Amino acid sequence: GASEWLEKTENTILDLSTKLQKRLKEEQENKVQKEIRQRKAKEAEERLAMLSDEEKQIFMLEKLLEKELIKGQLAPQSQLADDRIQLLRDALNWESLTLRNQAADMIEKTLKHLPWSKKNKKQRKQEISQLRQAKKE
Repeated sequence: GASEWLEKTENTILDLSTKLQKRLKEEQENKVQKEIRQRKAKEAEERLAMLSDEEKQIFMLEKLLEKELIKGQLAPQSQLADDRIQLLRDALNWESLTLRNQAADMIEKTLKHLPWSKKNKKQRKQEISQLRQAKKE
């Protein structure tokens, strides 16, 4: 009778209350996660803005490597291969030996995953060692 109905109603209310609390907690967690993501993105943008053009170019190649490794899209005709050659060419004209070495390190990091073509390997190795030396006037 009435007591069974009352017990059933209480259980339904308790169940709904638990579900609601769980949902509110999830929404709160999602909101916090979103705020953290937004803050991290903003911090990354600010850091990127503080980098020199040379540092940005090195950083962008590193990000591209990470992205292509995740996707598994490391091919000789890839964006990574193109950007790597561009970095090599550009860095050969940089004055700073520190930046030239950072560029060489980054290029060598990509080589672990995407080696030079056989026909260009010797020339590229020479360019990398040239990169590691102070720019000749």
